[in-house]
Amino acid sequence: MFAIKAINKRGTVHYEIVERLMCEQTIIVMSTNACHPFLVNTFTSFQTQLHACFAMEYAGRGGLLTHSTGRSFTESRAM
Repeated sequence: MFAIKAINKRGTVHYEIVERLMCEQTIIVMSTNACHPFLVNTFTSFQTQLHACFAMEYAGRGGLLTHSTGRSFTESRAM
């Protein structure tokens, strides 16, 4: 099972946004190459006229950001 992460390119003419997008792609590729058991793998990346897209492993319970905002990160939530 996989998921597509699509990032809207509208408004990416600002240098900071382009730099952040390139940084995210670099981190995703590095984490995939490391084969870390707690990070999702990325299969490929591509872009359309409107979106930069990453085809990634599906994380059924959401991403880390979803679980780490404002609440304690308990062991039961990690499983």
